[in-house]
Parts: sequence; structure tokens; C-alpha cells
Amino acid sequence: MSFLTLALTLIFVLIPLALSQVLRLGLGNDIFIATIRSIIQLLAVGYVLQFVFDSESLLYVGLMILLMIGAATQNARKKGKSLKGITWKLVVTFVFVEVLTQGILIGFGITPATAQYIIPISGMVIGNSMVLGILFLNRFTAEVESRQDETELILTLGGTPKQAIHKQLMTSIQASTIPTIESQKTIGLVQLPG
Repeated sequence: MSFLTLALTLIFVLIPLALSQVLRLGLGNDIFIATIRSIIQLLAVGYVLQFVFDSESLLYVGLMILLMIGAATQNARKKGKSLKGITWKLVVTFVFVEVLTQGILIGFGITPATAQYIIPISGMVIGNSMVLGILFLNRFTAEVESRQDETELILTLGGTPKQAIHKQLMTSIQASTIPTIESQKTIGLVQLPG
């Protein structure tokens, strides 16, 4: 890919930037920073991945997965910083999902245990888990704030904390899974798996 071709891909950044400006959404700085960060991160990760793929060492694969889990945790915890113990809960969740997925894929011989398969699949699994976590935490904190009076009433009447936030929890789970369910409905028609 030439530098000109790569530069032309920035058109896809200019469109949301222009929309943000026209609609006065105030997203210009976020879009600009995200673009610069993604360019730097992709270049750096490209070199690291080339090294990991060439070495064929499972130790480096494991370190790469830990790096992904750490970055996903750091990003997702921002949405739930008011929740006690959210960091370790996110880490445990991401590790569990990763081990379960790779255990099934490698254990049943669906994919070989090589860096070229493990790392991209791990990136998709951890990335999707992170997005679900962010959606959940964002909705959950908003639900708790908007229903604070209801929560206090339940607690005042002798309800347990679990009973007091049950409705907020269920609403948040439902809302955060909508994008995944909707995208599953169109796999093969709109979205083609890699």
C-alpha cells in the first residue's frame, strides 16, 4: 500500500469530522485524537506483530494477549470508574471469555495454535467484549443515576442492594447486547466474518 493510498483513507475521517462540525456535536477533538492514536498504535503493533509471528513463541503470544486485555480493561473501566472493584471484574471477565473461546477453538481443532490465528481471534474476542462492557457500564451508571430515588426507596423499605438495582441491571444487560444480537442477524448478508 502506497503512502498516497494510505492518505486517501483519511477521507473516512474527514466525513465524521465535517458532520461533527456542521451539526456542532463537539466531537472534533475526539475524532482527531482517535485518528492520531490509531495511526501510531497500528504502526507500532504492526512491528510487534511481525516480531511475534516470526518468533512463533507462545510466550510472546501470551504477552500480546495480556497487553490486549490490559488495554481493553483500561479503556472500559473509564465508563465504570464510580463502581467499586470494576477493574478486577473487567480483567476476570476478559480473561474468562478469552480462555473459553480459545479453549474451544484450539481444543476442538477448529483453529491451529499459532500466533497467526490466536492473536487476531483474541483481538476480535477481547475487542467485542470490551465494547459490550463499555455499553453495559455506560448504561448501568446512567440507569443507577436516573433511578436513584427508586433505589433509595427500596433500600428504605428493607430491600437488599441486589433487589434495589435489579431493574437497572436487567435494563443495562438488555441494552448492551442489542448491537451484538442485531449484527448476528445479518452475518453473511451484511457482515462477512473474516
